[in-house]
Amino acid sequence: MGRRFRSRDAFAAWALFAAFAGVPDPARGQEGAKPPEGPITRVVEVVKEGSDRPAGGVLVEARGLPAGRVEVRTGEDGLARFEKVPRRGITFVARMPGFLCGWHEPGRWWWRMPKEDEDPDGDGVTRMRLVLRPGTVVEGRVVTAPGGRPIVGAVVEAWEEAHATDIWTLDGAPIWSATTGADGRFRTTEHWPAERKGPPFDRLVSAVVTARAPGRIHETAEVWPNDSGRQAPLEFRLHPSGTIRGVVTDPDGRPAAGAVVYGVPPGNPGAPSKGRGDQDYPDGHPRVVKAVTDASGSYELGEAFPGTKYTLYAEAHGEDPDPGAYLPVTMARSRLSGEAGVAEEGERTTRDLRLRRVGSVVVRVAPEAGGGARNLEVDLLPPPDVRQWVLDSEEDGATRFREVDPGTWTLEVDADGWLPHRQEVPVPEGGTVDLTVRLSRGASVDGVVVDDAGTGVPGVTVYAYAVDPACPEDHLEGCEEAITDGTGAFRFSGLREGPTDIAVGSDARLLQDGYLRVSAPAQGVRLPVHAPARLRLRLALPQGEAFPESVRVTVTRLSGASRGSQFQVDVPGRAEGTVVEGLLPGPVSLGLEARGWAPYVMRLEIQAGKVNEPEPLPLSRGVSLFGRVVDGDGRPLEEARVVRWGNEELVVHTGADGTFEIEHLAPGPVELSVKAPGMAEVLLLPKAEVGAPRLEVVLRPGGLVRGTVRPRDGRGSGVSGIDFFPAASKDDLGSRWRAEVSDGAFSLRLPSGRYRCPWSRAGGDRGTFEFEVSEGGETTLDVLFP
Repeated sequence: MGRRFRSRDAFAAWALFAAFAGVPDPARGQEGAKPPEGPITRVVEVVKEGSDRPAGGVLVEARGLPAGRVEVRTGEDGLARFEKVPRRGITFVARMPGFLCGWHEPGRWWWRMPKEDEDPDGDGVTRMRLVLRPGTVVEGRVVTAPGGRPIVGAVVEAWEEAHATDIWTLDGAPIWSATTGADGRFRTTEHWPAERKGPPFDRLVSAVVTARAPGRIHETAEVWPNDSGRQAPLEFRLHPSGTIRGVVTDPDGRPAAGAVVYGVPPGNPGAPSKGRGDQDYPDGHPRVVKAVTDASGSYELGEAFPGTKYTLYAEAHGEDPDPGAYLPVTMARSRLSGEAGVAEEGERTTRDLRLRRVGSVVVRVAPEAGGGARNLEVDLLPPPDVRQWVLDSEEDGATRFREVDPGTWTLEVDADGWLPHRQEVPVPEGGTVDLTVRLSRGASVDGVVVDDAGTGVPGVTVYAYAVDPACPEDHLEGCEEAITDGTGAFRFSGLREGPTDIAVGSDARLLQDGYLRVSAPAQGVRLPVHAPARLRLRLALPQGEAFPESVRVTVTRLSGASRGSQFQVDVPGRAEGTVVEGLLPGPVSLGLEARGWAPYVMRLEIQAGKVNEPEPLPLSRGVSLFGRVVDGDGRPLEEARVVRWGNEELVVHTGADGTFEIEHLAPGPVELSVKAPGMAEVLLLPKAEVGAPRLEVVLRPGGLVRGTVRPRDGRGSGVSGIDFFPAASKDDLGSRWRAEVSDGAFSLRLPSGRYRCPWSRAGGDRGTFEFEVSEGGETTLDVLFP
């Protein structure tokens, strides 16, 4: 059985090291013979750096023993003796105030293990030397968040963290440990010395300092070695926590001792964090929490962030027979159990979990029906109630998926030149499913890419996208790729029959409308492409004015299938002008924006394959728009947010009297968005001009619109936002209200009126739908997106 890695990157890093280091087979030891087994007596000798004299009275820890941590102090001879301990998995650490600890884990470095570790003389006793080196100071304090009050008795520990590969870390024990006093402060003199000695990989190791306190969520800080030997004081702000607890039972209903329970917060991919569970988030944000069950199967997640709903799952691990195994084998896993959390500090919630035996799926692709095809990919997608990934490997021409939870999975097989294959795969608990897949050739499309003169263009990348038959504006997932030959010809095979969009991906050639729609199968398709146009922009400023540091250029297409699409770039403002490249020919709207200047918009016809150079574009300081925001009773609203719609950088807030001023506007209509807490957003189109009367904006609570957004086919991770338009609008280019989507849910307030959603409603016809919002009312929507 091979060494178990969770990713190809981890395997590649280990394999590269092994190749250079000459790593032997761990199952056979250094000399090719199988290493001895059974307990052994370890004698630990402790000395100080630069001296061979024994260090007496030093505390030596043995970590990893079945009975827990064992401590022995060295005698006057500097020796500490540990009788009949396991040969591997035990870390010995010597500690003394003022010194960096010395440590050794016999048998861990099996490719360069000292012979003495394996008792070559066979007397059952080995000896190791631990060296103490002068340490440096690390200090700081631990306080509450919020409040900043000192926390007494918090435990602060430093652990080694590797950044090349985790084989370098001291996993078995912290480098040092300290406890805070009455003022919340801690101090240690046992940190790394200023000069790191040892192999070159020492410089790839940092220290992760962790502060913990009962009823609080731990925090971490990373400390790197430095030449001065001094470290700036650290401060940890620990947030209050609650507890999620319960019992984990095995597949037969018995308590599952030693199972690992994970609590995954929203927005996390669901995989357990690496190392010691310290997955970092901004201060105070929830992270993955985990615990190990005791002999009765009970667990406690004591660092649950109040107000966060966790997804829980548990795993039971077995031993991997490979001594060099990277991770244990998962034998059983529970379903994903969501919505477990605590509402406030100190609260306790109970959630029990039941393990199910995992299985495996073996997939073979028939040699005559896609097996061995170029870019063959085999994926297994999980049902909604299980973890998101499995272990996979290639063995004897088959793809084997291990640690597969019971349930109905989805198999996807894709290869160049073959039609994608998709099927459901029921996986029984603890069972193995063996499948042979036969791919279909599907439909083909061939054609040629030609330039403005009708000549074939070689070396152009062409893409084929299957059109969603239920929603022609969208594509099905995935695409096929081809490259034109010397005559400009291309060919696709393995396509779905029906509408297909063909696009080009060459920066040197552009397709007029972004894509050409054909019906597969198809022959003789001609893709006319154009050399991209360039636009030289020069600015005309009032006399004596300096050029702006940066100008944002927005090019909006006004015709064709890509009408409304925008190309945006920031360019430097300078007297000689600047060139914008990669533009399609046709009519466009050209917009310029610069801080402190009024925006400028003009219509322009872009000519293909040439440098388009309009007259210098005039910029002015513009005019100001004055206004006042009040509620329905005429009371001024302070801190209301006024934004020029479509430009979140141009935002102002109202004062205590509800008034605001927006500077540097171009004379004419301007789209504004006005928001305030508890009020519905209002979109306005006032006219900015010199001497215009003050704008009066009235905000009301409107109606609350809440609901869910989910993929129509049940796949995908969802969307980040959803737009709503006035029902009277004819397209999706004008004013809109946008709701942010989090975990598939959204909520916003809209002014009373009728609205349109461009997506479809669950249980309704495919396509756009309308709904009514009433003042003070509430509307619930279940929206499906393509």
